[in-house]
Amino acid sequence: MEELPKTLESTNSSTCHREARAALFTTINSRTRTSTRRPRGVSRPYRLLPRRRFRNITASANAINERYFGNNVYDPLARPVADDSKAVDVHFKFLLTGIRSLNPITHTLISTALLCSFWKEPRIRWPKRYYGNISTIRATPEMIWTPDIQGPIGRSNEVQTKSFNSLINHQGNASRCVFAELRSLCRLDLASFPYDEQICRIILRPHGLSARLVNLVMNNVSESHPVQYGEWIVHAIKAYTHFNNYGPIELGTGVIEMRLKRTSAHYRWSVCIPTASLLLIALVCSWIPRRQIRTRQELLSGLLLSNVLLLRHTTVLVEGAQKLPNILVLQNFCLGLVTVNIVSTSILQGCPSPTRGGRIKGHETFGVAIGKLDVFGYPTVGALLILWTLFVA
Repeated sequence: MEELPKTLESTNSSTCHREARAALFTTINSRTRTSTRRPRGVSRPYRLLPRRRFRNITASANAINERYFGNNVYDPLARPVADDSKAVDVHFKFLLTGIRSLNPITHTLISTALLCSFWKEPRIRWPKRYYGNISTIRATPEMIWTPDIQGPIGRSNEVQTKSFNSLINHQGNASRCVFAELRSLCRLDLASFPYDEQICRIILRPHGLSARLVNLVMNNVSESHPVQYGEWIVHAIKAYTHFNNYGPIELGTGVIEMRLKRTSAHYRWSVCIPTASLLLIALVCSWIPRRQIRTRQELLSGLLLSNVLLLRHTTVLVEGAQKLPNILVLQNFCLGLVTVNIVSTSILQGCPSPTRGGRIKGHETFGVAIGKLDVFGYPTVGALLILWTLFVA
């Protein structure tokens, strides 16, 4: 019976130790929490999208999808108008991103651009507060009606687009932006080469079954910076709507007008300055005195060779021109002037001077001149005819 108080005493002591340890851990935890408390002015870190909110948005998006695009309620082939006889206004915006090629032989311009279409979709509207404050949704081209903007068939215009989604907000405003490759016909007028300025037009119009009831309205063109391709730079872009009569309704066709200008100064030194120099030297050669006839003939021979090479170089540069450039006309005039100088020099060289050999008979002078022309003049005239046949005719 004496051991019972010891057992009770040991039990009470273990309980006291347990309470003391619990109090100690409570004090340590409270100090730790106090030390890690955020100072004033520091915001509490939060998640971008809480889990509960994310679940609500997912459910709201599914509800919108089920309401408008489920159970075949929405017809993507029908135009977004209440009256089928009315046209749909599609606002169009054009942003040029680059030029891939400009072929002066086939007169084709291949460019890349961002094409954006904006229209009203009154059949798809929802209150934001009932659908988790969702303001915008994405839809594939198979889900909603989208305008098919392309180039007219048979006019060498093509628009190649990929499948891009459309955006629809809760007020029924729809938009669709696509990156497209535009292939258009661009007639190059090289009459003022190399100081020429070209105007290329891209014609866009709606296609499809309801193309005649889609009115294309061109907005202002976004010009962030001039686009340069090689020696060409697009320094001005203009977009306007060309109205056509389709029965009782007047609908618009979009026209994009681009002005291209040469920016390279390479042709000034390789074409313009050599042509002016040859023309000036050919005029000066006609004033060389008769006693220096050999120097004149050698100089004219060098001018003839230089003129032929320059004419060939310029012809390659303006290949495909429908109208003869002015620079080629000037070079051909210079070539003819050099040829006339060579022929006259040959005649003068064949005619003896009166002070040296005295007077000679006319038929002898004519025979000597014909002999000199047979050696030098006939090949020159033949070469001139060949050049005229190849480059001009």
